[in-house]
Amino acid sequence: QGRRIWANRYLMIVGCRLLVFRHPISKCRGSANFPLNVIDLTNALISQKSETVISISTHRIYEFRFADSATVSSWLIELKGAS
Repeated sequence: QGRRIWANRYLMIVGCRLLVFRHPISKCRGSANFPLNVIDLTNALISQKSETVISISTHRIYEFRFADSATVSSWLIELKGAS
C-alpha cells in the first residue's frame, strides 16, 4: 500500500503545451504517436517535488520521475520557460 508503479512516458514541449506519449516518437508507429495527455502549461504551477520528481499542477496534479537530478534541472528550466 502506498507504493507507486511508474510507467515509462515520453515528453515533448510544443509551444506552451506538454505532450505526453506512451512510446518514443517514430514514424513507424502510426496512430500510437497520438499523445496520452496534452497539458496546458499556461497557468500551471511547476515545482520540484523531490530530487528526481517534477510536479505540474493544473486542474489536477501530474508527477514525472526522471533518472537523475541533472535531467530534472533541465526539464524544470524548459517547462518554466514554456509556461
